[in-house]
Amino acid sequence: TPSTYEDTLKAIAFIEEAEKLRPDEWRFPYWIGYNYIEIEKYEKAAKYYEKASKLPGALPFLRYSPIKLLTMTDELEAAIIHTKGLLESIDDKETQEWILIKLQWLHHMYSLEQLSRTYFDQTGQYPADLDDLSQAGLISEIPTDDFGNGFYLVHPTDPVKGYMVRSR
Repeated sequence: TPSTYEDTLKAIAFIEEAEKLRPDEWRFPYWIGYNYIEIEKYEKAAKYYEKASKLPGALPFLRYSPIKLLTMTDELEAAIIHTKGLLESIDDKETQEWILIKLQWLHHMYSLEQLSRTYFDQTGQYPADLDDLSQAGLISEIPTDDFGNGFYLVHPTDPVKGYMVRSR
């Protein structure tokens, strides 16, 4: 098990070489993705988990994992697109209903991010918390978080994009 960032990159390279020998084995992209999670490269992890999910024998959770991983990045739009694609590929009604709820959850976070930018445009500063959006009349109430314990603001990594909204 790699213990440093550099060792994790070496492990990824090693597993990528093994994957070339067995491109039909789902475990190789899974472990590559897992190692990307360890170094917080969630977009890359999501791509490998998606790749693994399409291979024979892959565990079912791999189909849904990219959604969660993409919510850990500043790419909510990518998570929404992935979720819509997943919805189109599912025939089971119960699973479709779950995916629709997940899609609504993603849309709530995306909408709150957009409203935080509107708040900035109106006031010249980002909201201190999501309640500021309702106090400013931009939203009547904070949507319910169906998959966590409430939405919250994450400090902007990019001042132009502003805060990210995530679920606890």
